[in-house]
Amino acid sequence: MLRRKLLLAFLLAIVFFPLNVSPQTRVFGVNDKPRLLGYIAGSDTAAVVLADTDDQADIYVNRLGQAITITEVWCACDAGNPTIQLQKDDGAPADMLTANLACSAGAGASTTNFVAGESAIADGNRLDFKMVAAGGVAKRVTIFVKYTLD
Repeated sequence: MLRRKLLLAFLLAIVFFPLNVSPQTRVFGVNDKPRLLGYIAGSDTAAVVLADTDDQADIYVNRLGQAITITEVWCACDAGNPTIQLQKDDGAPADMLTANLACSAGAGASTTNFVAGESAIADGNRLDFKMVAAGGVAKRVTIFVKYTLD
C-alpha cells in the first residue's frame, strides 16, 4: 500500500512539476553510450567478386533529429584485403577517414582516425560507402560504424 502511494505521489509530481529538460540535454550519460550501424556489400555466396566500382550512396541517413559523432569504423571481408573509404555527404561527399581502411578476413580492421570535422554528422547528412580497391578476391565486405549522439 505504501509503495502504491509513493508511486502515485511520484507520478503526480512529474505531471504537475515536469522537469525542464530539452531533447538535447544529457541525462544520466545516455547520449554518451556508443551505438552501431552496419552495412554489408556483396554476399559470401555471390557468384562474382566485388569490383572497384561497387560504391554505394546513402548507406546511412541521419534522421535522429540531432547530430552524431562517429568514433570508429570497423570492416571485415570473406577473403583478400579490399580497401574502403567512407564519405560524409552533406551535399558535397568528402572522404572521412584520414587513410583508406584495408579490411581483412577474421578479426577485421578498424580505425579511429578521421579528417578534421568529417566525423561530425549533422541531422540530415548521409554516409556513402566507397570501394577504393576490391582486390579481385572478396565477395563480401562488412562494415560497422560506432557513433555517439551529440
